[in-house]
Amino acid sequence: MEKIIEWLVNAEGRTSLVYNKAADYFQADEEFSAFIRQLAREENVHHTLLAQVYDTIKGRKDLPELIATISDATMKELDESLAGIENGIEAGTLTKSGLADCMVTIELCECNDAFAYILETMKSRFTAFRTAAINIHMHKIAVVRFLNSYDEFKTQLERITHFPDIWKEKILVVDDEQDIIDVMRGILSNDGIIETATNGKRALEKVREKYYAAIISDVNMPVMDGIDFYKSAAELYPSIRRRFMFFTGRLDHETTDFFTAHNIPYLQKPSHLKDIRMMVRDILTATP
Repeated sequence: MEKIIEWLVNAEGRTSLVYNKAADYFQADEEFSAFIRQLAREENVHHTLLAQVYDTIKGRKDLPELIATISDATMKELDESLAGIENGIEAGTLTKSGLADCMVTIELCECNDAFAYILETMKSRFTAFRTAAINIHMHKIAVVRFLNSYDEFKTQLERITHFPDIWKEKILVVDDEQDIIDVMRGILSNDGIIETATNGKRALEKVREKYYAAIISDVNMPVMDGIDFYKSAAELYPSIRRRFMFFTGRLDHETTDFFTAHNIPYLQKPSHLKDIRMMVRDILTATP
């Protein structure tokens, strides 16, 4: 386990350095260079997060045994792609299409099934792995969107859209009305895995167990209401505030003042389906 994570740390660090060199090389094309530079920054974030995890697990004996590993062929393929970029830069022969080819190969190496499995195995134990998984998922989305904006990169786009998601978004719907839960499941099923809770206490238990990319909560519920759920969740995980929205029929002055004071998005029941979907997607696409 340690050796694999150590290799991942080094791979992310080297990829960041090579992408920065490529951004310098293509600096005459401001848009393309800026995109490569952004990839370099993201790779450096991945490197830092994984390095933190490596320092945490080094020497530990209680790590789960892996049943899948990153193959020597995958490691070699990544090394050769990075070397190809560097050699092209030194020779002055690197093209945008050539860089895109190498970039897709690198992304496929980093997001192969074994890497996805390692992240999935470890993210439940270490918060940094959760953050890395989310960031890499968003990194993939950025690559796909950029390639899709250029007709010349259609071949590379076809390759990259087939690699596995290492983070399937989870959305938590908290409401004691089954009709509301059914509606939310119907309109948001394309945006992630929908999980539910019928009161704030059960929702808090779920939040302790796993990461949710978006949380949609009612206010009036038995056992624990939505406001107390929000406060308790935010006390446990301060960053969770950015992933909350309320969908409620209760909108007295006290409640709306609370939402405003804490900058929490909300909608009143009933609302247009489009508005609900747009608000949830705004949360899903925000920086984690």
